[in-house]
Amino acid sequence: MRLVYGPVSIAQVGKFGWRICASTCICIDGGCENAFITHPHHYDGQGASAPNSLESVKLGEWEVVPVPVYDIKKGQRGYGYVIRGPASIFITGDSDLTQELVKVKNVDILIIAMGDRGTMTPEEAADAVMSIRPKITIPYHYAARSQYALFRDLAQPYTQIAAIWRG
Repeated sequence: MRLVYGPVSIAQVGKFGWRICASTCICIDGGCENAFITHPHHYDGQGASAPNSLESVKLGEWEVVPVPVYDIKKGQRGYGYVIRGPASIFITGDSDLTQELVKVKNVDILIIAMGDRGTMTPEEAADAVMSIRPKITIPYHYAARSQYALFRDLAQPYTQIAAIWRG
């Protein structure tokens, strides 16, 4: 299943990955020519890379900007990505609710990891939505549909929720 937003198509790839396409495709935690990883255990050895710095990368019509994210309890660090082009998309990666994360603004589509180990609770994810104010939010990484339902009920007044169920 995929979401189409103007000229942009977004599909979940595998358990945690995303493919974002217009005339150029970018993959986050999934395999394609222009692939980025949020943190090491999502790396599949297929040529994906983590940024060496917080500088943006230009790929076709897209600009990919890394955002530092982390699991405060475990001290694990990784990256979220703001992808700007025909649409503005923010993929949080596995993260707690952090200052770096809520500073991101002007987002059309927020893809937010929540409800499982190393991610925000449904309540924290709803707080992130209230701060970021995306037009559309796609939650993922949750362990149970009840977590999705709680998040949807809390966040829906502030964004349109799109569910992309994995097959």
